[in-house]
Amino acid sequence: MAQSVPSASLVPCVRSLPVGWTVGNVAVNDGRSTLTLDHDRAGDAALVVRLAATCAPSGAVEGPSPTSGVRHFQRIESSSGEFMATWYDRFPGGCITSRLHLETDPNGEFAAQAPAVLGFTTRQALQQALSQRSDGRLQLDPGEAR
Repeated sequence: MAQSVPSASLVPCVRSLPVGWTVGNVAVNDGRSTLTLDHDRAGDAALVVRLAATCAPSGAVEGPSPTSGVRHFQRIESSSGEFMATWYDRFPGGCITSRLHLETDPNGEFAAQAPAVLGFTTRQALQQALSQRSDGRLQLDPGEAR
């Protein structure tokens, strides 16, 4: 994911998944990446996360961010039997858009778990881990290699 958006100072990472959540699909493309999370009761693609260089949080309200250096926006839509929430996390060089779509969540349990599923890691931390694991042979951003 980090290489799909080389300008992104942060990259999404999946934390320990609560019971019922699984990674459904990861698609990495030039300019954006998508991570799809399924839930055993809420359904496939209950949470879809996209990393891109930019995003437009139109209609979303800015709120407090749990991560320093990240501007957090949220938009909630609800209709009969459906709940949709979209979070936009903007940071230098990138944006993560997370869309939660639930057709069943009578107690709000799945919606409460979704924001805790994802975290962030820095490019620097990824580069250090890659360098350590490859004994310095691999670079995250090879164009910047020494």
